[in-house]
Amino acid sequence: MVGERIRRAAARAACAVLVALGLPGAAHAQTTPADVFPLNELIEVLVVDREMLAFDSVGTKTFRERLKIDEEVLFQGERGAVGVIFTTRRALAVTSASSEWQELQWRLDERIPEEPLLGDRLALLATGKRLLGFSAGDGAWTVEEVGPNETVLDLQAGRNSAVAVTNRRALAISPHASRFFETRLRVHEDIQNVSAESNLATITTSQRILVFRSATGSWSERKRRLR
Repeated sequence: MVGERIRRAAARAACAVLVALGLPGAAHAQTTPADVFPLNELIEVLVVDREMLAFDSVGTKTFRERLKIDEEVLFQGERGAVGVIFTTRRALAVTSASSEWQELQWRLDERIPEEPLLGDRLALLATGKRLLGFSAGDGAWTVEEVGPNETVLDLQAGRNSAVAVTNRRALAISPHASRFFETRLRVHEDIQNVSAESNLATITTSQRILVFRSATGSWSERKRRLR
């Protein structure tokens, strides 16, 4: 009995690592409890002697990137399977699924955020010009342009889901796909509440309740009964 319990625990731990890293064989586990519970720290980020380092705690990878001349670090941090660094020139992110630091250059007219929103398997930030998301599933950035006369109203991140709300639409990201999933807002639809939890993001408006499911990358809605 003891041996069987140990084998079961080991299997659960292995499944959690597969899901966290987005490795083949983990797709069937998208809706298992491994996605619900918080991860331990799988990535550690350090900046030493003008070198940006990240260490993979479940493998043997070490990620290295040199700071450029006159480049300074503004933020460094990690949560779960994701590590992020902001410098005066670029945003860099890494996960165990990455082959190297993944970077995006800041634009000249962008406002550099103080820090990203970090989930266990994703990162989300807004610059005023773009929405930037990073997924631990394939270790890549995804970018969405903020349109003319479009304003970002709110950002929220949970363990496995994150959502950005503008005056025109809601955009969510999932660890299982490197892209934003969009749903449009209606005319005169006012945002009342935004939240992101383990596998769900919800938006309450004056007309509807919008629900994003991270495991399927899909939006659904429920109309509110207005008196």
